[in-house]
Amino acid sequence: MHLLRAFAERIFQLIKREAILLFTERRGAEPACAITENETAFFFEPLKMNEILNIFELLKKDIVIIEGLKELDFPAIVCGKDINDAKELSQGKELICYSGIMANEIKDNLDNVKVINTLTSVDEIYGLIKNKLKI
Repeated sequence: MHLLRAFAERIFQLIKREAILLFTERRGAEPACAITENETAFFFEPLKMNEILNIFELLKKDIVIIEGLKELDFPAIVCGKDINDAKELSQGKELICYSGIMANEIKDNLDNVKVINTLTSVDEIYGLIKNKLKI
């Protein structure tokens, strides 16, 4: 299963639980936390990216996947519909690899950057991320 789809489905399952619904009604600047038997979710006022990364650093996480936010300057996995879309999305980016629908058609490289199908090669993407971050 595609990583982002799996993540979105997991969040959706979490949100459907009654404990989450009680806390999402608050919508204030006060931090809130919802705990279920399997997961914990925290809700904060909007944070800046450096504040979010500091939280993950406190949690001793080496890798943070940021979906969207194309304006940020981080190494990217560009998910393109086709070659033209991928090239447009990758302008000015430091690339880890290409992925997305285009990986069904291109099996090797695009402009000397690896093209990987996330449905079949999650471990390969993880290896490229670790290599890029030198961890």
